[in-house]
Amino acid sequence: MNMTSVGVRAVEDALGMLDDVLSAVSDIRDVAWWKLLPDDVLAAGRKLEQLSRLVYAAQIHLAGEVDDRDMAAARSCSSTAALLRQSFNISTGDATGRVRAAAQLLPREMVSGPDAPPLLPVLAEAVDAGQLGAQHIRTVVDTMKKVPTAASAQLRDACEQALVGTAVDCDPSYLEPAAALILERADPDGKLETDSPATRMGLDFGSRNIRTGLTPLKGQLDDLGVEAVRKAIDALAAPQPTADGVADTRSPSNRRAHALVAAMLGFLDAGSGPSQGGQRPHLTVTLNWDALTGMISEGRFDTGGYVSPALARQLLCDAVLVPAILGSAGEVLDVGRSSRTFPPAIRRAIAVRDGGCAWPGCDRPPGWCDGHHVQWWSRDFGSTSLDNGVLLCPFHHSEIHKGRWRIEMNRNRLPEFIPPPWIDPTQRPRQNTLHHFAGTARRQ
Repeated sequence: MNMTSVGVRAVEDALGMLDDVLSAVSDIRDVAWWKLLPDDVLAAGRKLEQLSRLVYAAQIHLAGEVDDRDMAAARSCSSTAALLRQSFNISTGDATGRVRAAAQLLPREMVSGPDAPPLLPVLAEAVDAGQLGAQHIRTVVDTMKKVPTAASAQLRDACEQALVGTAVDCDPSYLEPAAALILERADPDGKLETDSPATRMGLDFGSRNIRTGLTPLKGQLDDLGVEAVRKAIDALAAPQPTADGVADTRSPSNRRAHALVAAMLGFLDAGSGPSQGGQRPHLTVTLNWDALTGMISEGRFDTGGYVSPALARQLLCDAVLVPAILGSAGEVLDVGRSSRTFPPAIRRAIAVRDGGCAWPGCDRPPGWCDGHHVQWWSRDFGSTSLDNGVLLCPFHHSEIHKGRWRIEMNRNRLPEFIPPPWIDPTQRPRQNTLHHFAGTARRQ
């Protein structure tokens, strides 16, 4: 940047101008705003906002000058952004944003001849006029980088005009979805994009956190993938009713995570997936039997994933699980019953009786439920029978395994739920009446 272009003849002049601006801003800060009329206060606020945006525009110009002169290398910094971060005590993101904006908004030096115009001239004009802030600029620059390289110059110009025109009239939070829509309309059929969104989808599993027992997932889906997942989990992610009248305390994010797991387990139950090794998709869990306590200690999925004792006891109730329990010396103690934990005929009978999740107030249908042993199969060696089985959705299945609620079969051989004393001191048994009409079949 040539200082003579703005009337600066010496370094002292430039620093003096900045001192004058700083002094003026300090005076503005101490204005007795309470003396102004409301409309005047807002008018002053708009001018202050324009001032802050002009300051940011000047910071972009300065970042461009630092980058053009390669000042970072002479000061042992890896990049211009690193030098800005260290010199001005700003974040890495802020420094990088200024450098990226300078590359798009400032005239480009040519080896011979006059400077070339900015890559984004419409945006540059709006920035220098103080019409846009840092977030606006970042969104427009990032969006323009996503315009397909095969797009014509006319289409690129139209995108820039639409983005800047929208940014001038809206706040940054609205601009982001609007920018995505503008980008989509620039190539509605995907003809300019060399790779379709489907080819860029991905899903990665992180490392399990030993302390929390959680494994992070990271990925992205195309429009079809997102819609498919949403349709699969929307109903399952609804707040679960509780028998004690307390609202579901889980966050929407937590409910969606539970719903995704429930949908996947339902898929495995259906057995409609491709076979592996001649078998339908299923979960395989190897469990360790502690001879000292006479209980299951821990286990592993066949993929190597850890299974806690609590989760193991819950999984042993599931109709899709064939357990393999090993003793301390590795000997096989039990490879499950000759049929699945709940054979189809018994499960159908339980489904007819319960109509869905038997937890009081739950409306989950049978297809989304696990078969649970009232007298636990893993702990109490409960039998696999109609009178010892009950349907529970994955959420309430997990709740019953926490041991706070109990299930008993009444004299009509129907499941009843006994709440903990802090919910009901009398511990009055409760039943689910949503799946059946209240009639003689469900009366004691």
